[in-house]
Amino acid sequence: MIYLQKVLLVMYRSFVAQTLAKSMKNDLRFEFFLEHDYKNASSVASTFKPHIAVVEVPENKGRQTMEYIAVCTEIRKASPGCKLMLLCPESSEQSKSVAINAIRTGEINDFVFFDSSWEYFVSKLEALGSAF
Repeated sequence: MIYLQKVLLVMYRSFVAQTLAKSMKNDLRFEFFLEHDYKNASSVASTFKPHIAVVEVPENKGRQTMEYIAVCTEIRKASPGCKLMLLCPESSEQSKSVAINAIRTGEINDFVFFDSSWEYFVSKLEALGSAF
């Protein structure tokens, strides 16, 4: 049996978030909610109660990946049980290292690179959602 998974996209690039949501509009497995302001992510998670949250680590924004891990922590506090996935730039060794460590410590559940295929991204969502 397939259950609807609520997915919160916390993404700097609104075009990418909107494209993801539109392309999955007819897929009854997922319902997307978009948030572009990282400071509002936990508040939105508290209201929307997502099963999965995808947090983008933007390139060249002058912030460290750990700041986005903190956003994940706030989302999990607002919506316990929410699975967390980082969307990371493949060119950043720092982001990759922090994401791997965050998985090991249980701060996030998974990560995927920007250049991953659409099918791979969706399979990651499916895998995270299968725990519900």
